[in-house]
Amino acid sequence: LEGFIPAFLGHLVDLTALHLQVNELSGTIPATIGGMKSLQFLYLNDNQLNGSIPASFGKLANLKTLYLQGNLLTGNLSDNVIFDDTTHSKYSGCEINVTNNRFLCPLPQWCGEGGDLSCVPCVGVGDPAVVDSVGMLYDELGGPKWDRSDGWLEGDPCLDHWYGVSCRNEKDIEEISKWAAGDISVGSV
Repeated sequence: LEGFIPAFLGHLVDLTALHLQVNELSGTIPATIGGMKSLQFLYLNDNQLNGSIPASFGKLANLKTLYLQGNLLTGNLSDNVIFDDTTHSKYSGCEINVTNNRFLCPLPQWCGEGGDLSCVPCVGVGDPAVVDSVGMLYDELGGPKWDRSDGWLEGDPCLDHWYGVSCRNEKDIEEISKWAAGDISVGSV
């Protein structure tokens, strides 16, 4: 499947499972999904979804599984309403996976500590907004179709040596080479 998740899905209030994983869905997750009061299983993993987790997800009282990993989601997890605080998921016993996204640092304490929730640790570049911006540049310029995009969106642009990204002091992005995008000239940052 390609395209956006339609907002009208939120009107399916008796739906208990929504499986849209491993597709080419893009855009933001519609806030209307929070109105699906019977939803127990939500699989939106491994797509190209961006934006933050909608605050309306806090209304999904019956949720048992939430898979959002492998997308381009951003924002600060500790500010999100699906989590009570920096140490616990709001959904006790709910299996939640939010790995391989672009959430801003600092990550909450529950990330990387096992249990039913896991996150990718923050490393390298001092300013998480810079990593997020470079990731958005990759998306906007058609990064997946570049001749060479080795390592892009995997870990840290400086520590993990994203192809075509030059760094100073292993933490400051200094230049993005036009060769990373084939014929597209990106220039310096």
